[in-house]
Amino acid sequence: MSDIKDNKKTIVLPENVLVDYTFERMLKSFLKDIQKSGIMQEIKERRYYTKPSEIRHKIEGTLKRKAKLTRRRKRRK
Repeated sequence: MSDIKDNKKTIVLPENVLVDYTFERMLKSFLKDIQKSGIMQEIKERRYYTKPSEIRHKIEGTLKRKAKLTRRRKRRK
């Protein structure tokens, strides 16, 4: 149980936001910051439970694809 708590990311939101911009501009910059930090991606991933074996198979599949691409590129050169 303690392992799960250690892996969680802490999210720090700004306390003081300058109101020099219009609301639309502040919202756009806020959404860009969230996208850069990966919060939205993590929310989408946590929407449904994925078994650890599924995660492992997905990672192994991407590694196999990358290895195959590098082998093809080496053969072409």
